[in-house]
Amino acid sequence: MMKGVPGRWGLGFQLGDCADSGGRRVAVLGHLGSGGNLGLCVPKAGISLGITVSRLSSNGVATSKLIDLLLADNDLHLKEFAVGAN
Repeated sequence: MMKGVPGRWGLGFQLGDCADSGGRRVAVLGHLGSGGNLGLCVPKAGISLGITVSRLSSNGVATSKLIDLLLADNDLHLKEFAVGAN
């Protein structure tokens, strides 16, 4: 899901996708909190991430950058997950 697009949910978690270096879909699940707080995992890659922020933000720029860095370090690219869309 992206900003303004209805999200997918499963068992209380928000569902999204990332792609590996070969372009294959890899599932992402997590949950966004207010102001940029987030819990996220990529089960197939063995990655998990928790972010809490001390200054709330409506655009989620810092959170998005941290997610991008973590995924890039593992040869993954986020395709859809709504950061800053709450």
